[in-house]
Amino acid sequence: MRRDNKPQNYNFDKILRAFRNKTKRDGKLEKVREKQYYEKPAQRKQRLLNAAKRRAKKQTSEAKLRPLRHGGK
Repeated sequence: MRRDNKPQNYNFDKILRAFRNKTKRDGKLEKVREKQYYEKPAQRKQRLLNAAKRRAKKQTSEAKLRPLRHGGK
């Protein structure tokens, strides 16, 4: 099979978006940001606890908004 010798048209925005999504999935950027400053163990524990509280609060508020389902009658 022959290949055409045409130059490739790379869309920079598309490549950049793919790179950002890939690094976000890998979690490498988050690791770099975490390592940027030292965080005391107590601060880390408090940050994780607050994040868990926010998730729980969001989950309960979303549950309140969902309509109740009644079975079959």
